[in-house]
Amino acid sequence: MPVLVMVAVHSIFNYLKMKNNLILFIIMLIQINVFSQNINKDIRQGVKLYEDSSYVEAEQKFRNALQKDQDSFVSSFNLADAIYKQENYEKSESLFKALAEKAETKEEKSMSYHNFGNSLFKQEKIKESVEAYKNALISAKKTGSKMLYDDYGKGVV
Repeated sequence: MPVLVMVAVHSIFNYLKMKNNLILFIIMLIQINVFSQNINKDIRQGVKLYEDSSYVEAEQKFRNALQKDQDSFVSSFNLADAIYKQENYEKSESLFKALAEKAETKEEKSMSYHNFGNSLFKQEKIKESVEAYKNALISAKKTGSKMLYDDYGKGVV
């Protein structure tokens, strides 16, 4: 009889342990979801402020999002764009250059080089901007992006 009781206690203990692990797993998933929603909320608010031409406030929202996830391409790109719109071309140049160098996809690389070229162009660094635009076009060709080809065709680039 004592062996049977020990087996039963052991089984109950394992069941509770498994149940606790499941509860902890569910709590982790909820926390991850809330964390993700907070980042997306900052990004959405930043985009709204950007669209309203409130670039300083948008910059702050994108910085908040980056504090929560410093590897977020979207937050970094939007931050650099908000800084560009504030006519801080030197700072946006360095941010877009860093984004282009660490971009994980060809589309990210193309977008970053394009805006890197815009930042250089605004500083009248024509030769460097042409090189950045070339890199953007090369990446765009590889991704099939029409945006840069359309800009190029209109004489924007």
